[in-house]
Amino acid sequence: MQSIAALEAGVVTTRGDLRIHAIRKTLGGRRAACGAGTVLGLVPGRFDEVEEDACPNCLALWVPGQREAG
Repeated sequence: MQSIAALEAGVVTTRGDLRIHAIRKTLGGRRAACGAGTVLGLVPGRFDEVEEDACPNCLALWVPGQREAG
């Protein structure tokens, strides 16, 4: 599995969700690592460089022993 820190950062299409998510590439397109929804756009840089408004579920995947959601 790819390190969560190496993933791109982005926002999703879910209404009212302004958090920044870890984004992984799949055959079906880009998806939030936590399963939040379809990616609306990318944020410059990697997920581990996000300083504010990071998705707590994506951050939880950073903890050793956690499995990938979605």
